[in-house]
Amino acid sequence: MHPDAQRWWERAKEDLAVAEHALAGGFDRASAFHGQQAAEKALKALLVHKGTVPPKVHDLVNLADRSGAPSEVRDRCKALSPAYLESRYPDIPASAGPAAPLLAGAKEVMAWVESQMK
Repeated sequence: MHPDAQRWWERAKEDLAVAEHALAGGFDRASAFHGQQAAEKALKALLVHKGTVPPKVHDLVNLADRSGAPSEVRDRCKALSPAYLESRYPDIPASAGPAAPLLAGAKEVMAWVESQMK
C-alpha cells in the first residue's frame, strides 16, 4: 500500500476505535461524528491508493462516487454524511439518526474500502 494511503487508513481505523468507545460511553453525537470521519478517511485512503489526490470535502457520497463504490456503500455514505455537521453544531437539526446504525454503516464502508485496497 502506498505510504500516504496507509496514513489515511490508519487514521480511519483510529476514528473508528474512538467512535466505538464513544458509543459504549453513551456519547452518541461523538460516536456519529467519528464514524463519519472513519468512513471519510477510509474513502480518501482508497482514492490515494488508486493514485488520486483526495478532495478536501466531507461529502461521503461524493467520495464514494469518486471511489467507484457500489450502491450499498453509497447508501451507507448517504446516511453518514449529515453526521459531520449535525454532531458538531447544536443549531443544525439532527436527521442522521441513532449512532449505533451509523457506526455499523461506517464499518461496512471501511470493510468495502479494505477489500478494494488488497
